[in-house]
Amino acid sequence: MPLRLSSWVLAAAAGASLAFGSMPAAGGAELQEVRFEPSSAELLNPERGFCIQLDTRKRLQPIEPAQFQRARSTGVTLVNRIFYLKDFRDRWLTDRALATIEQDFAAAREHGVKLVPRFAYSSRIGEADASEDVVLRHIRQLKPLLTKNSDVILTLQAGFIGAWGEWHASTNGLDSAGPMRRVAMGLLDALPPDRCIQVRTPKAKQQVVQRPRPLNADRAFDGSPAARIGHHNDCFVADETDVGTYRDDQAAEDREFVATETCFLPMGGETCRNSEYAGGARALRELSAMHWTYLNRSYHRGVLRRWQEQGALTEVRDRLGYRLSITSVQLSKSVAAGGQLRGKIVLINLGWAAPVNPRPLELILANADTEQRFTLPTEVRTWLPGEPIVVEFDLSLDSQLETGAYHALLSLPDPAPKLRDDPRYAIRLANDDLWEPETGRHLLPVTVGIGR
Repeated sequence: MPLRLSSWVLAAAAGASLAFGSMPAAGGAELQEVRFEPSSAELLNPERGFCIQLDTRKRLQPIEPAQFQRARSTGVTLVNRIFYLKDFRDRWLTDRALATIEQDFAAAREHGVKLVPRFAYSSRIGEADASEDVVLRHIRQLKPLLTKNSDVILTLQAGFIGAWGEWHASTNGLDSAGPMRRVAMGLLDALPPDRCIQVRTPKAKQQVVQRPRPLNADRAFDGSPAARIGHHNDCFVADETDVGTYRDDQAAEDREFVATETCFLPMGGETCRNSEYAGGARALRELSAMHWTYLNRSYHRGVLRRWQEQGALTEVRDRLGYRLSITSVQLSKSVAAGGQLRGKIVLINLGWAAPVNPRPLELILANADTEQRFTLPTEVRTWLPGEPIVVEFDLSLDSQLETGAYHALLSLPDPAPKLRDDPRYAIRLANDDLWEPETGRHLLPVTVGIGR
């Protein structure tokens, strides 16, 4: 059921309403225009939002598949899956171990969720991790599995080093620049170029890429290590430094570094301490400034309960990651088969971050018998909040397209072949009365006449 319109939704809706009109296009062809209002409904969307954390600390074993099903049924599409490799600190991963890990990826795919995986050897400070040679050997063993299952990986937390795989308290001295750099490069090599990893602190990122300045728009998405290493903060709003996430003597600079980088890179994590610093108003400011995409719903419960009491938790739920709403569409009223379909789509992102991974924006013309699908010229990873997202197009129609009236549909499917036609992995826009749950498409109130 739609929620009461929040103030941030009302601000976005100012001046916007569902309306129809027409206008001349370049060359004299007439365009039709429809404008839309954003919706405040709770949405279940992929690759964003609250996550849950699942692990089996004593030994490596698969998660019960029903837990993935339960996650989605309670409004969660992300699972932070920590794989503890405690039995393999001094030996190769066995075929059975690899098959166990594979089971969780398959179960996630079956139940319509994605993973934020992390691998670790230690679940407490003082417990042993593994040597660098063993870590790099395990990463090489995992590469085929990670590549095969990258379709259900949002991002990979770097892990492996130290307590909880959080890159501190390593018993093998791996929490220093050289080993961290080699582990990070091994992980990047183990993933396809369109997937990122996340490290625990901005200092670690700077040490790995050997660059003190943050990533900027010119280098974003260029495939370099700097453009593929994001951030996770597992002590969010705990204190001024988030328990060492930021350095004591340059916390402000570290925060600005992360805020700049997360315009282009994934940000997520969890709270850890119900301190005076952890109030809802501060959390909303920092989640927005640092473009958070996901947050652990399971921890810290005291912090999350406090946000709920302060009226902040619903906004956190709705604005983590992206929240995309179409504000207007312009489209040719009629076109000859083989001619040019012209138009413009304008959207707005009401969330805190752009989509993390690539995916197409598709326009479909369809009637009862046939359809033509077009990929529109845009990069969804640049769809940051704050500015209208304008997509203009001039598309060539199939010359053999049947004549008649065609419905116009809009879709943001997952690009992975296994997920492309699965509506659970398509993005749903924050607009009422457009979404088709069976197809994962949006039926626009627009028809195009195709003639000869």
